[in-house]
Amino acid sequence: SVLQGVGFVPVDIDLREGAFPGLRGFALDLRLLGPETYLESVATATPLPRLPPIERLEPELDAVLEHWDDADALAGSALADMASILQPSAPSRADGVRQLVLELLAAARQEAPSDAQAFRAVEVAYLEGAAKLEVAARRLAVSRPTFYRMRKRAVRAMVAQLVTWARAGGRRPA
Repeated sequence: SVLQGVGFVPVDIDLREGAFPGLRGFALDLRLLGPETYLESVATATPLPRLPPIERLEPELDAVLEHWDDADALAGSALADMASILQPSAPSRADGVRQLVLELLAAARQEAPSDAQAFRAVEVAYLEGAAKLEVAARRLAVSRPTFYRMRKRAVRAMVAQLVTWARAGGRRPA
């Protein structure tokens, strides 16, 4: 439909039975893309990027980290389209995802220097290839529960950076 061509997605509508037979609803989720970027895209007839729903960003980033060395998994990730916008010069979709994650980690670390150990947990566990998360926890000299909390805090900070960048149309705040 025309609405789907400009970013709307069909949604189920549950009205009283028989009130409006065949009624189909559509919604436009601008929580991630932002209204300015959306309007600019429509006005310039630029295709909208396929972005995962905002509530899927954390699980998607987790999946990317879990499959850091698997180029096919990264290229097929829901973050790959975002990476192609935010990392247009990357030689491949997988490299774009990797570059995006590294930039998100650096930006989140800069935004919250007091959480340096949390960001280090992500580096040790995924980017430096610790065999198991328990090994990464030992390398950081923290308990497993503490490690998992640090990791979650770092991933959430990275997602917050990603949302900020996406809403700014891929432009990093100065």
